[in-house]
Amino acid sequence: MKDSVRIVLAIAWAHMLRTWRMRIQLVNWAVTDALWILLIIYAILAFTDPSEYGEAVPLAFWSVVAWSLVSSPTWVIGNWVKSYIFLGLMDANEVAGVSHKLFLALRVLPSVIVSLTIAAIAAPILYTSTGIWPATIEDPPLLLASLTAIVVMAVLYSLSLAWIGLRLEVPGPILDIMNLALFAGGGVGVDLSLLPHPFRSIALIIPYSHPAELLRYAATGNPPYLGLWGEVLASLASIAVLALAELSLYRLALKHYRSVGPRGVGFT
Repeated sequence: MKDSVRIVLAIAWAHMLRTWRMRIQLVNWAVTDALWILLIIYAILAFTDPSEYGEAVPLAFWSVVAWSLVSSPTWVIGNWVKSYIFLGLMDANEVAGVSHKLFLALRVLPSVIVSLTIAAIAAPILYTSTGIWPATIEDPPLLLASLTAIVVMAVLYSLSLAWIGLRLEVPGPILDIMNLALFAGGGVGVDLSLLPHPFRSIALIIPYSHPAELLRYAATGNPPYLGLWGEVLASLASIAVLALAELSLYRLALKHYRSVGPRGVGFT
């Protein structure tokens, strides 16, 4: 048990040390992402009656937070499998018996830091421009639980992209074309009840839409589409499905890697 804790702490320390060394690049990333997503938010607010800003601005802010938690791990975890191999870390961990999954999954730490930075940038900008403080919270425990569910889903999804990339020798984000689509039509940035029927049906089978509904409910009291317990059950079921998919892909990718060796895995 103590050895496992030491391994986790050592990996976390290594990732955080690298994060500190790349802090300028990460801040630049966070600022760029925040400004891009705020362009979309302001386009939506331009067609919103100012009398409705009291509800619309907090919903927009928490949508930015949810989207950043979904998007950042795609790059920080899914894409980093390429560096993981090229730096020789996969070989070293293979020899040392360190879990590849654990090593990549703990890169969620810098990912969350990026998301928090995006939130810290977006909140004062929205407040200054609208006069509405966006970071409202109605139910803190539920808000924390919904954010945790989004992070867990994002890690499982990003790991799945990493294993697909390892098996097909294609970096993860090339396979991920859904980040912006998830914001607008996947239930992350827009209430499920407001989506047109065809998009709503699609959004209901996208895992992120359910904790996003819980997040909006916890932040503003906006009723979730399937009801509180319906969204809780849908979120738990989605996590289970993602976990099973990730496990299957991990075994397939690891079998391929061990059969061809590091020199047989070349990304293009």
